[in-house]
Amino acid sequence: MSRSISRSLLCFALWTAGAGLHAQSPRETSTVRLIRELKDGVVAIFSEGKDISMAGSGSVIHESGYILTNDHVVEDRPGNVLFANGTVLPYELLGRLTEKDLAVIKVSPEHPCTRIPPGYSHDLMAGEPVLVMGNPGGRGLVFSSGILSSTGIIMDASNALVMSRFKDSTRDRYLQFDATSNHGNSGGPLVNAEGKQIGIVAKKDPQADNINYAIPMDRVRTWLPDLVAADERNDLWLGIKVNMLATRAVVTDVEKDSPAAGAGVQAGDIITAAEHQPVRDPIDWLLLLCQARGEKTLALTLQRGEKTVEVAVARLAYPQPKLESVEDKKPGLQYAVYYGDHLRKLPDFAVLKPVANGVTADLNPALLAGERKEDYAVTFEGFLQLDQGGFQRLVLSCDDGARLFLDGRLVVEDQGPHAPQEASGPIRVQPGLHRLRIEYYNGVGDGELKLFLRPNGGSQRELTTADFFHE
Repeated sequence: MSRSISRSLLCFALWTAGAGLHAQSPRETSTVRLIRELKDGVVAIFSEGKDISMAGSGSVIHESGYILTNDHVVEDRPGNVLFANGTVLPYELLGRLTEKDLAVIKVSPEHPCTRIPPGYSHDLMAGEPVLVMGNPGGRGLVFSSGILSSTGIIMDASNALVMSRFKDSTRDRYLQFDATSNHGNSGGPLVNAEGKQIGIVAKKDPQADNINYAIPMDRVRTWLPDLVAADERNDLWLGIKVNMLATRAVVTDVEKDSPAAGAGVQAGDIITAAEHQPVRDPIDWLLLLCQARGEKTLALTLQRGEKTVEVAVARLAYPQPKLESVEDKKPGLQYAVYYGDHLRKLPDFAVLKPVANGVTADLNPALLAGERKEDYAVTFEGFLQLDQGGFQRLVLSCDDGARLFLDGRLVVEDQGPHAPQEASGPIRVQPGLHRLRIEYYNGVGDGELKLFLRPNGGSQRELTTADFFHE
């Protein structure tokens, strides 16, 4: 045997032995394997606007290029997404939920992306290991690990003792974790030991060490229909609601006289495919609706018990309410004031008698309630003048809770009690006069109520006397 062949055989033997040792090495931990498996599903986001540039993070929630992130990372700015393999793609903004700091953006990849599987947050345990993936400081993808410190922190509360008196509070709660997180990690995934995304990294406490916060995944799932607003945005009406907290796309409600009802879709059906594309879960279903355009019908495959059912649902335009025609309209809204005892949620107004009523120029329940500073409720009724049609949002800011109906449809519901916070709902309307009803209550607080209009792609503005009318 020649010396060169012997040397080659020796090198091969050493290489194969080294490979075997590496496969069994303690260096190859579960964290290493998790990062290797999921890193291609994490992205670095770079947005550019007037006098501002922002670096943040995101997670791929569908292989076709849908990415979940924080609203403050992108807002209404254009930008680019950087993948782990070096691919750079421009993104388009799909949807924003500013008050919840959530956004979904879309890229157009040449090949399917790696998806980070969406998990749940209702069964999390303090102390379980977590992994943070993101783009701190805009330096590209970086990973850190730690534990889940708390499963339900209220960030804007004065202290835990005060909040112990408000056990029924509906304030947003966050996950707290100690894995290293810095500016730029915002929008990135918080992942558990099973490789499931359990939260979206959102904030850190600048006054403390290793105290970071994430939006729980169950809340993200609940808000996702409003975030993408597939029906209102795409002028689409099917009449199907699904359970966002289920592991599969389970139909929970079929709207009466809707296209889905006409096609025979039933509550309890599981949507397994749409337009011959597989539907794994409710998130798949919502995102598929965002890109299903142009066809007269939508082909669905349903699992109904042991049977597979094929249906074709007509694609109809989003129903537009009939515009109000008021000949003798006057500025302001009609109001009625009600008193209650220990109010901690919106009351049943049908069984209450008003203690005062009249016409008001704006939304200021504290001025209307007289000497009563707590435990009162107010309703406002009239018309809202909308000068712009199409897809947009109505936003309520209140303390403690409120509901908004437009043309008889519930658009925003924000049950209390809580400190002042915003809640929004999507609408698709024609320009003109629309019937408005707002129900509000104040249990303990400052009696704040404001209404804003957020046009699609525009700046939010507060609605005032010039926008309100009554007969």
